[in-house]
This record gives sequence, C-alpha cells and structure tokens, in this order.
Amino acid sequence: MYPRLGDRVRIDIPDELDPDFEWHGEHGLVIGIHEDVSGRFYTVGLERYCIVIDAHLRDLRPPLYAATQPSTCLIPSSRRKDMDEDLFHLAKNKATMPEFFIPHAEDADEAEEVFEATAKFVEKQRGEVKREPRIYSVKYYDGDTDQTYEVSVGGNVPKVGEPAISIYESASDSFDVYYICTLNRAVAQGVPVMIGKNNVKRVEYFDEESY
Repeated sequence: MYPRLGDRVRIDIPDELDPDFEWHGEHGLVIGIHEDVSGRFYTVGLERYCIVIDAHLRDLRPPLYAATQPSTCLIPSSRRKDMDEDLFHLAKNKATMPEFFIPHAEDADEAEEVFEATAKFVEKQRGEVKREPRIYSVKYYDGDTDQTYEVSVGGNVPKVGEPAISIYESASDSFDVYYICTLNRAVAQGVPVMIGKNNVKRVEYFDEESY
C-alpha cells in the first residue's frame, strides 16, 4: 500500500542504500505525490526541509513507513529541496485529498455513471484507461504556448474554454498520455484533450475513500 497525501510517515533508509542519509528516522507529512515517465515521487515535509523520495518496486526493505503499515519499497532520490511554490501549495491546500465528484452530477450514482461512460467513450477511441486512482488535477507544460497550466476537475481547460469533467491516465502501451475530458471533448462528443506524460509536472488524486 502506497502512502497517501496527508499521511504521517517515518523515514527509514537502509544503510546499504545511503549510509549518510541525514533524515534517517525522522517523521514527516506526505505533502506531494508526483508521477511522470520516470516514476512516482513522494515529497515529505520535515521540520525545516522537504525531501523527495522516489517509489520503485525493488526487492529491498521499504525506507518509508506509514504510521500503521509499511509502504511498498521506496528508494531515496538525490533530489532534496527547500519548500518551493508547488510544495507550499500542496502543504497549504492539500493536506487531505478532495472528495471525488463530477461537475453538475446530482448525486454519487450519477457521478459514477458519467465517470464510467466517459471512460468507455475514451477507450473506444484511444484504448484502455485507468479507473483508479482517480485524478483530481494535472499540472503540465504546453509546448505550443510555452506555458505551464494546471487543470482540475471542474476547472477551465486552457484553449478549450470548458470545465474538465473527468481526467484519466492511459493504460495502453500505445498512448503514454493523460486525457482531459470536457462536455464537447469526449463526454458528449469529440476526442479528449491529450497531455503527454513527459510534459506532466504533477498529478493530484481524489481521496480513495470517497468513491
């Protein structure tokens, strides 16, 4: 089980991996989870610093432990940083994940219907998509405009002018992308907005207990 945003964790780096790791044994809060083509990364906020730990499934004992249950194996990254703008945003606003919703859905049943129907519509065009974990927002670089955007469910999609209804990650080997769906882009008609994973800077998820 991977740690989730807001989990309190203890860092326990094996000596054979990094004998000089100075934060060994410290406790912190998971304030950022980022995924891109190189893997999954956890930002852990400590008293004075934020460190980044990358998650790769390897046959080693896990160095990052949740309060009650160890995670799968996590290997320390060389990237260590003070709190930057993105991390401050996460620490301030995302101590807990938002609850799952679909814009304008009247209840949870309708939200599930729209989420699943949209996923199937995308799959007919582009191949299989992942249903879980469900994505709340993506931050990405747009090479056409040379700008970085962040789109969350319910928020406006740049260059489309419509709110995002749902966001999916491709599960197909043929398309290494994220799909942003709006009313006229894969919900009622049309094709989804496609964001290459190599351009994605951050992904945030809905609380898994909310769906």
